[in-house]
Amino acid sequence: MIAALYNIPSDPPSMSRFAFHNRDQHRQVTAAVEAKFGLTLPEYPIDPIASWDFTNWLYNHQAMHNAVNGLLGTAGNDLTDVDPTKPDQLSAWIQLHAVEHETWGNILGIG
Repeated sequence: MIAALYNIPSDPPSMSRFAFHNRDQHRQVTAAVEAKFGLTLPEYPIDPIASWDFTNWLYNHQAMHNAVNGLLGTAGNDLTDVDPTKPDQLSAWIQLHAVEHETWGNILGIG
């Protein structure tokens, strides 16, 4: 559910929920791309989010976004620059991230 990606995580349990919904969305996008284009997108481990390796998570996650945006010809954002301990940064990041997913969902017919 794309709507869940607009929720701003505020503690470890809500960050875990975000990671779960984000991974689910990426799997739906991967399946839709495979069905529509016959292509397999790269997948990286993005759930759970390891707090001790957050930078690597950001880069793996960005690689997945870059692949989808490149295939669909959609504009993307730099999602590698966020400090999740700063609410203003996290809020802006969540918005940019969710809009990308929503754009893909509209193109691919998934929600």
